[in-house]
Amino acid sequence: DVDRVLCLPYVSLISDALYGGGGMPHPRLYGAFPKFLREYAGEKSALSFAEAVRKMTGMPARRLGLKDRGTLEPGNYADLLVFDPAKFTDRATWQNPRQEAEGLEYVLVNGKPPQERGGKIVKK
Repeated sequence: DVDRVLCLPYVSLISDALYGGGGMPHPRLYGAFPKFLREYAGEKSALSFAEAVRKMTGMPARRLGLKDRGTLEPGNYADLLVFDPAKFTDRATWQNPRQEAEGLEYVLVNGKPPQERGGKIVKK
């Protein structure tokens, strides 16, 4: 059922980020989006890579009324993740859910790299 629903053209992807409290959050808190890309656009070939990305970006932005986000168009905010699809993957498990995804190279928010404490640019 999950596979069929996720592939419907009007269904966008969410994470379990709302349930992040406590010592053992759901593994998808740390890996929902890379897992979706890996499984549905990769292993299962259920969606094209472009359609999978749209379900995580433009579609939810539109549903939330965020007119200047979610797509790469002139005048929009440039929120970008730079990664190699072959290397971007989830690592979180039920036993160890607080594992960040691997393979994310750069993050840009509003077209600029975000800053960590100490002034270092975030690069994973």
